[in-house]
Amino acid sequence: MTLNKLSRALAIAGCLALQAACGSSGTKGTGGSTGGTTGGAATSCNVDSDCQCGQVCSWSVLPHQCAAASGGDPGWCNSTPNCLYEGQMCSGTYCVPGWSSASVCNRT
Repeated sequence: MTLNKLSRALAIAGCLALQAACGSSGTKGTGGSTGGTTGGAATSCNVDSDCQCGQVCSWSVLPHQCAAASGGDPGWCNSTPNCLYEGQMCSGTYCVPGWSSASVCNRT
């Protein structure tokens, strides 16, 4: 297993543990985000840009759903325009650098 795949597998495992402990309802992003959800049913997605600010597209569940970026899920992308936060680039299947409380959302 490559380092990239191992890192992704560990991130997904952490996300699954968080979901089991905290539930899967949407949460509002913090830090530099300019939006988010208010809870309730999760939004289906294919890439991060399908989600609101403060979220990433989690592929750890089926169907894929938007999840709080603060939960540690790396999200998913196919190309850099799929990334939601300033300064991010798509590297493999997720945007780097990862979301932090200082992240600023590109969505207008």
